[in-house]
Amino acid sequence: MKKFGLLILCTLSMLLSIAQTQQVKKYVSVELFTNTWCGLCAFYDPPAIETYLANKADVHLISVHPNVPYPQCPFYNANPTDNLARRTYNAVSGTPRTFTNGTQQNTGSGMLTQNLIDSNIGQYSALRIAVSESGFSTTKTVTVNVKSFETLPAGDWRLFVTAVVELVNFDAQNGLTEHHNVLWQFLTSENGDPITPAALNGTVSQTFQYDTNNLTHSSFDANQVYTIAFIQNNNTKEVINSGSSKDIIIDAAITPPTCGETDGNVDLNISGGSGNYGIFWAQGAFTETINNLAEGTYSVVVTDNLGASVTNQFTIGCCTENLNLQGNQSNDEVYKASNTITSTAIITADIEYKAGQRIQLNNGFTTKIPNNFSVKIEEGCD
Repeated sequence: MKKFGLLILCTLSMLLSIAQTQQVKKYVSVELFTNTWCGLCAFYDPPAIETYLANKADVHLISVHPNVPYPQCPFYNANPTDNLARRTYNAVSGTPRTFTNGTQQNTGSGMLTQNLIDSNIGQYSALRIAVSESGFSTTKTVTVNVKSFETLPAGDWRLFVTAVVELVNFDAQNGLTEHHNVLWQFLTSENGDPITPAALNGTVSQTFQYDTNNLTHSSFDANQVYTIAFIQNNNTKEVINSGSSKDIIIDAAITPPTCGETDGNVDLNISGGSGNYGIFWAQGAFTETINNLAEGTYSVVVTDNLGASVTNQFTIGCCTENLNLQGNQSNDEVYKASNTITSTAIITADIEYKAGQRIQLNNGFTTKIPNNFSVKIEEGCD
């Protein structure tokens, strides 16, 4: 039977998972079902569009033109397949209608109100949908990156990627002359492409192409075309998030602080939007990198010169720095296996503790079996 006068001080660097999370903005996804021959649309569309324009930084709008109540609608006939597919998918019986994040709203004056927008903004999503475009003036390659920041529940998730015309100047039969984010075509199947999101912190990427030489209505302007993507549950119709090629994308490299110290930092990597970013941390900083951080939650708003904005939160945990065993055992007897520190004896009772806590075994401490000594770390840096 061995006797130990043993002091254990365990601190840990990156052996255990550290609570570092990024919360990504959930955009408000709106589908407006309208028709250029519809008199009610001429009355109710403008207030809804005014609400959208006042909240463009937080809303992705797609204007769908089904064949109700007038199949002669020219925007419906510019792409009957895709417009009819969305009508069928959402069981739309008439226009005007709106769906917000996949849920139908009231018709008429309740289609898209400021109160409705306010009740949906400021939320975060399990997925970020980053959309970028590249290529020549007429032929574009669209890349959609779907990154997982939380584990998404199981479901029949579908990726929809649309090319829309941001502003169409056209004298419609109902008197409207400006039409916003008119659906031109789906780049995916009109019923969406099945997608399995990546594991936590992973990314799934897909590419698509469109050619503005193939615009399907004479009033569609190639310079006004851009892409909007969204992921929708095919069963519940819930839209988990959306993204567009006009969005600002924020990534970050996080250095966790030492527990009890203020030596952490967050370094932003910003892309997308129109550039010329303004950065506003809730803590008062205006730079891409903020230093001297303790563990906690940090929020940043990034804007561009066209008024687009995105808000992200970063929750960072702390971590201690090294492993130090003192006593009758030598360090070369110690090895690390998963979340357990193991040496060469077993003590009379299990010892569980959080990394960074100090545990002292008094002089005269005895072992039960001389060949297996273990101390278990119950939790990591949090």
